[in-house]
Amino acid sequence: MSDDDIPFTEPLVGELLITYAFDLPDTFQMVRRADLTEINVIPSELRKLAVENLRSRVGQGGYQGDPPVLRIVLGDNYDACALLYDDLWTMLGDKIPPNLIVGVPHRDVVLLTTTASTNGGLEQIRAMVNEFHATDDVHGLTRDLFVRRDGRWEVFEKAS
Repeated sequence: MSDDDIPFTEPLVGELLITYAFDLPDTFQMVRRADLTEINVIPSELRKLAVENLRSRVGQGGYQGDPPVLRIVLGDNYDACALLYDDLWTMLGDKIPPNLIVGVPHRDVVLLTTTASTNGGLEQIRAMVNEFHATDDVHGLTRDLFVRRDGRWEVFEKAS
């Protein structure tokens, strides 16, 4: 397989990658470097374009649940993509100080708490992430937890 035929990905945080795809009626088709040339998009512009397309499809996003753990929701199998919504995390960070902690065990699950949680938020997220990983699912992502600092994601806790 040539480099032009390999799916185009970018690192996000920890073991998570951003994988770009065309959302076709019956499937997702991974974007290849050859596709970028064909549609005249340079790699450095792809993330911005993809987030704009995502917003036009699912909107701004929201959350469900009650503290100490909230669940971020975009819908349509895109919930994990919410990690790319910088403005959402800025807004939530302003409301939920000091640092946001997320678990992303599945493409449809983003769990949120704060480092200041005194009601067991971290313990609940750890347990929920492990519960999702107990099922054998092709859409599982990671057991690691991430923290939002200075406008970007970092590994907070590497799963053992």
